[in-house]
Amino acid sequence: MYSDGRKPCLGSDYIVHHSSGPLPASAVCTLSDCITQVWKHHDSETGLVVAESGINLGLLARGEIATIIAELPQRTQVVRHYLDWAQSGSETRVRYLFQRMGVKVRAQVEIDGVGRVDLVVGDCLVVQCDRKRHHSNRYTYEQDRRRDLALRDLGFTVTQLSYKQIWDQWEATQQSLRRQIRRHEHRAARNQQAYFASLTGFCP
Repeated sequence: MYSDGRKPCLGSDYIVHHSSGPLPASAVCTLSDCITQVWKHHDSETGLVVAESGINLGLLARGEIATIIAELPQRTQVVRHYLDWAQSGSETRVRYLFQRMGVKVRAQVEIDGVGRVDLVVGDCLVVQCDRKRHHSNRYTYEQDRRRDLALRDLGFTVTQLSYKQIWDQWEATQQSLRRQIRRHEHRAARNQQAYFASLTGFCP
């Protein structure tokens, strides 16, 4: 409603969000305000994807996200335990699944002789998350396969997830990942656990 009492004329493709907060000083909301609205009106996963994308792009600092979370309703503030580092929304979505399952997961882990991998789940399950819908670079594809072999030689189990599996076929993908956990594919033999435990995730 406008200040003079008139209601805006909106078409059927508009959605009205109500806010009890102060009126914005500008017609364009700040990024912090946008992320706050996402967390208030969408699920926690969507909020994490947007927030971590903002951090990855250098648009927001982790401290700013922490401030936003602290001002959210109490029931929503639990997301602070899941906030981590990710290079894409795909990684955030997959990592958040394992976190909610109570499985240890490390993001952007550097492995000698291989380089950085997206996620290490448990001891030794490496999950690589495609962040683009289409790939045409043959060299990149071959490099990924070489890395897969190197990881297996080190004792890792490797799962490659396509963009489509993460975003268009997520229900089926979740079920498959849950089955891997139930089969203990993320657990290493006792004599290998010290090596896998020494790996740490990247923190910018």
